[in-house]
Amino acid sequence: MTGRDATGAAPYAIGFADLDSEVSIDELPVEGELPEWLSGTLIRNGPARYGVGNGRSLRHWFVDTPNYRSVRDQGRIGYPEFATDPCGSLFSRFFTRFFGAPGVNPVVNIQPFGESAVAVTERPLAVEFDPATLATLRVTGYRDKLSGNVTTAHPHADPNDNSVINYLLKFGRRSSYQLHRQEAARSDRRLISSVPVDQPGYMHDGRVRGSYQTEACFVFHHINAWDNEDEVVFDLCGYPDASVIDALYLDALRENRGIPLALPTRFRVQLASGTVTRETLSDEPLELPNIAYSHHNGRPYQFGYGAGARDRRGLNFLDQLVKLDTPTGATKSWYQDGCYPSEPVFVPRPAAVDEDDGVVLSVVLDTNDTTSFLLVLAAGTFAELGSCSRSARNSVRISR
Repeated sequence: MTGRDATGAAPYAIGFADLDSEVSIDELPVEGELPEWLSGTLIRNGPARYGVGNGRSLRHWFVDTPNYRSVRDQGRIGYPEFATDPCGSLFSRFFTRFFGAPGVNPVVNIQPFGESAVAVTERPLAVEFDPATLATLRVTGYRDKLSGNVTTAHPHADPNDNSVINYLLKFGRRSSYQLHRQEAARSDRRLISSVPVDQPGYMHDGRVRGSYQTEACFVFHHINAWDNEDEVVFDLCGYPDASVIDALYLDALRENRGIPLALPTRFRVQLASGTVTRETLSDEPLELPNIAYSHHNGRPYQFGYGAGARDRRGLNFLDQLVKLDTPTGATKSWYQDGCYPSEPVFVPRPAAVDEDDGVVLSVVLDTNDTTSFLLVLAAGTFAELGSCSRSARNSVRISR
């Protein structure tokens, strides 16, 4: 399904409509057969309101601020306004009514915070909530003396002790990245190292290792990275340029003008010589990546999972799930007409040996029924095992 519906809107436009009320369902029917070992809680985070009343609405899926224009036009942070709440101008009235604090828009990720959890974004303030009920508790800061203006919403977990590692970017006459560790079940951070920098860059995910030059590309999300003797290898979802930011204006999305698509791309950086080589791992578009994180983050890996697009012109947004075999470039994909999956989550089977022995979960928007469902795929075959709230219809495509 591509193009527009009878009203002129994109077929996925309902996904960018305001959610005006909360939905609570005690039990969902399951279609298919789920593994007996699959047990736990899946919490997802994302935007639900784009309008703020009185006919006012956000113009961009992100927020149009001087720092956004600096990233778009110059590829780097050029304004200290990045430290200011980027949602303040448009969201302040709405969010202060609910949270009793200056506007915060933590729609990116979730992480542990003492005995509760927090919804986070790239501002070092978070919204604390009850992970069992999702009830908002408070807008909170971290209980330590570290200070900074920008952070990343994607901290990395230490597999040895479940602590998370992140950074704070502090602006000044000479700015600095402050790498820190937050131990499990604690709400304070411990400084590991501070790295000074003259021109700080925008990092949605990752850390500074050095500065190397190669042909330009634009990236939101890294897939994985690891050291390989005297080189650093890192995989990312690469765009040709930053035009994807303009394509994510809400009116452009709702009218389906098309979006640039990211391809899984590998860079190899030779630390001694500074040489950088680039390789496209597959011609299958892939964004919002996930891997078998607990055993392969920061280590060599074989499989990556992500959201992709059947229409290579980007005229139907992200409408399929993709599994990538990185050494061969082979892909498997899941698609159903009128369905738009969210970021996939890989869950390993207990005591699994093979890297893809487990399941892939995704919350999928079904525009046919104007509802969403939880999809469960077998990670190995990418076949549909079952779903919650609707009938299972299996469709698997394999490309070599």
